[in-house]
Amino acid sequence: MSNVVECDIVDAIADVRLNRPEKRNAINDAMFDELLAVATRLAGDASVRAVVLSGVGHGFCAGLDFDQFRAFAAEGEAGEKPFADPGDPAAGGRRIPGRGQRIVSALRAADVPVVAAVHGAAIGGGLQLTLGADLRFVTADAKLGLREIEFGITPDMGGTQLLPRLVGSDVAMDLILSGRLLSGTEAVAAGLATRVCADPRAEAFAFARMVAGRNPLAVRGVTSLLRTSLTATVEEGMAAELRVMAANIGTPDQAEATRVYFERRAPVFRA
Repeated sequence: MSNVVECDIVDAIADVRLNRPEKRNAINDAMFDELLAVATRLAGDASVRAVVLSGVGHGFCAGLDFDQFRAFAAEGEAGEKPFADPGDPAAGGRRIPGRGQRIVSALRAADVPVVAAVHGAAIGGGLQLTLGADLRFVTADAKLGLREIEFGITPDMGGTQLLPRLVGSDVAMDLILSGRLLSGTEAVAAGLATRVCADPRAEAFAFARMVAGRNPLAVRGVTSLLRTSLTATVEEGMAAELRVMAANIGTPDQAEATRVYFERRAPVFRA
């Protein structure tokens, strides 16, 4: 690996960092591959209790590397298909599509909260990466948006499906078709981001440490239920809520959480 994605796990918190600061963390083939490998590994790591996703340098992620856009255009002009038909990958094409979606899906498959800490640009694929997170902490002057339309293409990392769930279909259409950028303050007002922070990464870790000190079964249950609420009916979600409650109450870690509350001490969880 070329280390354009770094990941450390300390005190049960996964610290994932996009590391191409000289390119404002623009996504290239190596970053696609490394992000997918890291996100997939974390989704299966039961020792992790929270994930923080951030970018090294002056911004979170400026989107797809311009060299990739130039390559797509050149391939099309040469009569080649940059991407195969996803319904028939054998039909021909330079690449099998879906790497970006698989990264976002892997982030959403982690059974613990994922927090994106955003400063500077989170544009195009960069913004779509944050949509795989459960929370987005942003600086007031961060710039967030989907600018794929400027290159004559459509979002393909889940943006058309996840963005409307946060801001509504009308605002999503406005943002995607105009390509306009929102400041961090505007993003919070629109429902795209969670909170404005002077230091999003520091606040993301403070949140992650708080989560890591809770009953892990309860945290995983809440994470699963809230994600379920995005697609399930209210009745389906409420039924899942009861299943999670019944599976958790009376477990050693739930009992430990109760003792910790009354004894005012640090917890010792088993999960």
